[in-house]
Amino acid sequence: MSRNTQGRAAVKDVVFFGGQRYSGLVLPAPEPYGHRAILPAAQLHELGMGTRPRCRSGHGAEADSAHYHPVPVAGIKGVSPEIAIAVLPEGRVYVHRGAEVPPALASALRGL
Repeated sequence: MSRNTQGRAAVKDVVFFGGQRYSGLVLPAPEPYGHRAILPAAQLHELGMGTRPRCRSGHGAEADSAHYHPVPVAGIKGVSPEIAIAVLPEGRVYVHRGAEVPPALASALRGL
């Protein structure tokens, strides 16, 4: 680990939108790596603003709004925002906690 990153807490790959928590979707790839699920803008439509945690700095950081920053959130064509959303502008896909990836989303991701 580099000297500059030692002791830093990891940033969780989550987004909060509409009072719900979404986790970043990682697609299977040869071990030990996966790759982030990203969709093109043509499959997205803007929904509003969500929040993403900044680097955590100790206990209780998730409850402190100073540790979050706003991010634009998009809906995914053919997928309910209650199941999955994307973060703009990159189109990174996030799935609602406990939800399964729906066939429409899985199909769209396979086509990339």
